[in-house]
Amino acid sequence: MSNRDGAETDPDAEHAGVLARLHTVEEAAEQIGTTLDEQTTCAELARFLCRYLCDAAAVDLLTEQGTGARPRSPEALTRVATAGLVKVLEARFPAEDAPSARALDESARSPRRRS
Repeated sequence: MSNRDGAETDPDAEHAGVLARLHTVEEAAEQIGTTLDEQTTCAELARFLCRYLCDAAAVDLLTEQGTGARPRSPEALTRVATAGLVKVLEARFPAEDAPSARALDESARSPRRRS
């Protein structure tokens, strides 16, 4: 069996990888969204991301004034949850050049991908 690049793959290893990904999805379903409380769900998401994907995570929500394609100001984003190495999340960028603002810009410009 070969992968997308044409390299040979081990079917057992591929099967184990699929099972691991399914287990992670199952864990996400169990650990994120345990309540209807927005802040609790955001905290659960940040903790999950740090457990499985990264060293630090922040969840920023758009306020109602920032519902357009691009928030008018940095105040339109409200940090509601953090997890992991929080000190690396401290702002070290001018507000208009912050990674969260750039991410919003990129998502507004990119066509939606559907799997």
